[in-house]
Amino acid sequence: MTPSPRRLWLYLSTTYPPLLTAPFAAISYLALAWSLLAARGLPPRLGRATLAGILGTFLFLLFLRVSDELKDSESDKIHFPERLLPSGRITPGDLWLLWWVALAGLIGVQLLVPRLNGYYLALLIYGLLMFRYFFLPRLITSHLFLALLSHNPSAFLLQLCALGWLGADPGLPSPFVARRGDLLICLLFYLPALLWELSRKLRRPSEETQYQTYSSLLGPRRAALLTLTVALGMLGLVVALGPRLGTSILALAAQMAAFLLFAGALLRFIIQPEADGPKLGMVGQAYAIAFYAIAFCDLALRGPRAGGMG
Repeated sequence: MTPSPRRLWLYLSTTYPPLLTAPFAAISYLALAWSLLAARGLPPRLGRATLAGILGTFLFLLFLRVSDELKDSESDKIHFPERLLPSGRITPGDLWLLWWVALAGLIGVQLLVPRLNGYYLALLIYGLLMFRYFFLPRLITSHLFLALLSHNPSAFLLQLCALGWLGADPGLPSPFVARRGDLLICLLFYLPALLWELSRKLRRPSEETQYQTYSSLLGPRRAALLTLTVALGMLGLVVALGPRLGTSILALAAQMAAFLLFAGALLRFIIQPEADGPKLGMVGQAYAIAFYAIAFCDLALRGPRAGGMG
C-alpha cells in the first residue's frame, strides 16, 4: 500500500508529535552543549554546529522510534494490539518511508558542518546495528537486560555527539578539545534517558502480562529500588558538577525538588506496589524533561550569547 500523508501525520502526531519533540530535542541538546561550554568558562552560544546538534538529536530519536515500531511489529500484535501498526491504522510502508527519511536526514545533518563528527558517525552505525538487533535477534529479544545493555548505550553516544559538534564550531574563541571530565557531564545528561527506560517498565503485579518488564524479572520492589539507586547517582552528579558548571542555588534547589517528587513516587511503589497512582513511566519521563528544562533555563539566563549564528 502506498504511504499516505494522512496516515503519516496520524503516526507523527500520536507517537512523535513535532510540537513537543522538537522543543525537547532543542532544550536537551542546548542544555548539554552549554554545560560543556560552561565547564570551560564560556557563555552559551548558537551557531551552525548548534543546529546540527539539535537536528541530529531530533532525527535520531525519530529514527529510534520508527525502528522500534518496525522491529517489534510481530510482538506488538500480541502485547500491544491497540497500537497504530498492529491495529491497521498505519501500514509498514508508512513506517519504512519515515525510516528512510529520518536516516537520510541524519546523514544530511553532517553536511551542516565542515568537520566530520566521529561520535556522530559511531552513533549512526550503532543505530543501524540496533535496528538489526546486532544480528542476534532471538537472543536479545528474549532477554530484557541484554536488550538494555545493547540498546541503551545509544543514548550515551547521543550525548557524546555534542563534543563533536562543539569541536566543529568555528565561532568559539579557541578550538574545542574534549577533556576527560566531559565524560561525567555527558553521563549526567544520559542518566535521565536510562531512568525513563527503567521506570517505564515498572508495573503493578496485577498489571503484569507475558511482556517482559523489570518489575516482572526482579520483582516490583527490587526493580523500583534499582531505579531509585540510579536516580540517587544522578542527583549526586548534579551536586558534584554544580560548582564546575556554575549551577545556581535556585537551579540546584529545583533539581532536588524534581528528584524528591520522582523518588517519592518510587518509594510509594516500593512500599505498596499495588497502590493507585500515576504510571511510573510517565513520572520518569516528566523527571527527565524537568531535569533538562531546569538546566537549560539556568544556563540560558546567565548572559548574552557569544558569537551569534555562524
